Amino acid sequence: KQLYLNGAAMEAVFPVSFLFGGQGLNITLTSYMDALNIGLVACREVLPDVEQLANHIVLAFDELKQAMLAGD
Repeated sequence: KQLYLNGAAMEAVFPVSFLFGGQGLNITLTSYMDALNIGLVACREVLPDVEQLANHIVLAFDELKQAMLAGD
């Protein structure tokens, strides 16, 4: 459902987090209205190309959507 603050409609939620000591990757999920938002925070030494992981996540969700639409 739509949320408001002082009469202004909230349009989106952006998941942001941080890494704890010894942690190499943090994946944070939020949902709002009809959207699932994923935030990635990574240590460059552990995961130098976090954008590649983001692209794989998008592809995996696309595959899941197609499988659901096909009734598999």
